[in-house]
Amino acid sequence: MTSKTRATKGGEYGKNGEWYEGGQFLPSSKTTVKGEFSQTQQAQQAQPRKQEIAPYKWEVSDKKSIWKACGVGYYTKFTKTGYSKDTGTQGYLELIENRNWEGFDQDFFNEMQTLIDRWNNGKRWM
Repeated sequence: MTSKTRATKGGEYGKNGEWYEGGQFLPSSKTTVKGEFSQTQQAQQAQPRKQEIAPYKWEVSDKKSIWKACGVGYYTKFTKTGYSKDTGTQGYLELIENRNWEGFDQDFFNEMQTLIDRWNNGKRWM
C-alpha cells in the first residue's frame, strides 16, 4: 500500500478532515493540525538571539540582521575604512563585481542593493 503525500489537482480533504489545495502536502495522521509546524517554526524564529550586525560586532534581537542577509563574502564585500573601540570595525559594503551572477534576476540585484544601501546608511536590522 502506498500513501499519497500530496493533494490531487483541484484539492482534496486530508485524513484530518481539513481541505488541502492541489499539490499541498497531505497529513499522515488524523491528529495532524494544519499549519502547526510553520507556527512553531515562526515562534522559534521570533525569539531574540545573538547575531552579527557588523564585522566582529554582535547584538541580541528578534529582528533579522542586514549584515547576515547581505551574504558578506559571497554576494557582497566589505571594505574596511577604520576602527573604533566604541563602534568596532568601520567600512562599507558593495556588490562583488567579478562574481559569476548567472541565474540571478534584476529583482535580486535591486533587493541586494537596497540592503547594502540601508547598511551603509547605518541601519542594522530588517
